[in-house]
Amino acid sequence: MLLKDRIKGFDIFAGLCPDELEEIIPLCQICNFNADEIIVEEDAIGSALYIILEGRLEVKMRTPQPQMPENADKLIATRKAGDIFGVMSFMKKDRTVARLTAIEKVVVIKIDGDKLNKLFENNNHLGYLIMRNIALILDQRLIDLFFKLRNG
Repeated sequence: MLLKDRIKGFDIFAGLCPDELEEIIPLCQICNFNADEIIVEEDAIGSALYIILEGRLEVKMRTPQPQMPENADKLIATRKAGDIFGVMSFMKKDRTVARLTAIEKVVVIKIDGDKLNKLFENNNHLGYLIMRNIALILDQRLIDLFFKLRNG
C-alpha cells in the first residue's frame, strides 16, 4: 500500500487534498523500532515531527519519588497508529519532555521540522490545516488528561 493511502485518514492530515498529501510524502522518512527500543529520549534536543504508522509506544517521564533514592519513570500515555509525537520539539526546537519507547514493533514517519516549516511557508493552506489539526489533537489530549485527573 502506498504511503499516501496509509496516512490520508490520520487526524493530522484531515482536510488535506490528495495534491497536498503528495507534497508531504517526500519529507517522510520511515523508521523501524523493535520492542523496548527507545525512539525519543527525555531531554533530547529535536525538531522532528513523528507519526506512528504501526504499533504502540509508551510515553514516560522521570519523576522524583520521595521513597526512592533515584528518579522513577511514570507512564504518562500510550500512543498508537495515527498518533503524533514530538510536537513541541517540532514547533519550538526544544528539549523533549518525555521518553518514548516501543511496546512492540513500531514503524514511524519522521518529518524534518525545518523542511516541514519551509513547506508551510510555500503552501500556507497546507500549513494552516496541519497546525489546526495539531491544535485539535493537543486539545483532545488535554481534555483526556483533565478527565483522567478528575476521575482518579
